[in-house]
Amino acid sequence: DYGQLIQSGVSCLIIGRPNVGKSSLLNQILGHDRSIVTSQAGTTRDFVDATIQLKGVSVKIFDTAGMRQTDNEIEREGIDKIEGLIGRSDVVFWVCDGSERFSEDDQKIYEKIRDCDCVIKVVNKSDKDQQIVFPGEIEGLRSVSISAKSGEGISELKQKIITECIEKVENRNLELI
Repeated sequence: DYGQLIQSGVSCLIIGRPNVGKSSLLNQILGHDRSIVTSQAGTTRDFVDATIQLKGVSVKIFDTAGMRQTDNEIEREGIDKIEGLIGRSDVVFWVCDGSERFSEDDQKIYEKIRDCDCVIKVVNKSDKDQQIVFPGEIEGLRSVSISAKSGEGISELKQKIITECIEKVENRNLELI
């Protein structure tokens, strides 16, 4: 498993509603602007991917279009692509806007990702007053609080990738081999 991890790397999917800070998060993780960031919803229509190295392992990160109901054909196709990536990702970063209330759209996204092996709830906009309250089982998910604007919490998020993917495989008992 460790050899496979080194060879193919780790794939991380950034998912969430429009304008929760997904593209800003990718830019913070990379340390430079890769995704376009605007206040207009629907800026990212497809997915944008980039690769970083963590602990000698390639980590491919996918910034995705905001998940929502839309009549826009281009945006709908982008969302369909995201749904195809969900089951193939090692880690799903579910980005929620901490300065807003938990919404029906947030719930719909959770239902699409709830069966993934590793979901990390990323509560963004920690630099603003926090309004979000997660219901029952969602409250108990692994989580990290960040500000994609200031970079606060980004190093903790990178550490979660290492602990949840890399160290989990790296520290397995190999006596049988």
